[in-house]
Amino acid sequence: MLIVADENIPLLDAFFEGFGEIRRVPGRSIDRATVEQADVLLVRSVTNVNRALLEGSNVRFVGTCTIGTDHLDLDYFQQAGITWSSAPGCNA
Repeated sequence: MLIVADENIPLLDAFFEGFGEIRRVPGRSIDRATVEQADVLLVRSVTNVNRALLEGSNVRFVGTCTIGTDHLDLDYFQQAGITWSSAPGCNA
């Protein structure tokens, strides 16, 4: 499994080691080519995740390390069968 993740997400290895290959990239540089073969995409609010980014990719799970979801196209996720999760309470 290929996990593409924003390089500024802390503790990536601690949480995802053993699940697959982790590819760290700058969050502002995540594009279609970056996610095309990814199964999992882990982002922060600097990355807009929508149809334009994900259509035709292998991504089946999107995780955001934020409370808010304004940068996620949840309607598209539902249409495409993409599971997602945010991090409510992460600033508490």
